[in-house]
Amino acid sequence: MAKTATKTFKCDPWIAAGIHQMAHARDISDGEWVRRVLTDALIKAGVTPETYYTTNDNR
Repeated sequence: MAKTATKTFKCDPWIAAGIHQMAHARDISDGEWVRRVLTDALIKAGVTPETYYTTNDNR
């Protein structure tokens, strides 16, 4: 399970391991890596990340 500052979410162990490896390679937490990837995806989709995080309270 990958952990964020506010939540724990369940995912496939292989996905969790991949998240951990990518975060470790960048010397950041697993949750920070997930937040960066989600933020990049939102921007590419044309959604303002601040609006998404505020509206959905997923920070």
